[in-house]
Amino acid sequence: MEIITSLKFSELEQLITDSVQKCFVNTLLSPTPILSDRIDLSEACNITGLKKSTIYRLSMDNKIPFQKYGKRLVFSRNDLASWVETRTIGTPEVSDRLKAAALKKLRK
Repeated sequence: MEIITSLKFSELEQLITDSVQKCFVNTLLSPTPILSDRIDLSEACNITGLKKSTIYRLSMDNKIPFQKYGKRLVFSRNDLASWVETRTIGTPEVSDRLKAAALKKLRK
């Protein structure tokens, strides 16, 4: 261990810069896992926020994109994400529905 008694500002700055760069290089170069497009039922539940029973019912009625692999249900991550996006109601539509419901209650 080296004891440092006095450093110039530029030397201290260089030491700090080198240490930070080493940390960033290690974190930036770590490989990010590539997610497969094919997912199973539990991951489909995570993506859609639905229960297993609901996903089974929707797949039986062909209302959700799926494929069969033997006896198993297999889903596409991209297809499910776009399916969820199409079923999501935007904020203006929600506020219009809330206004209509509130007015209907006031009239009664």
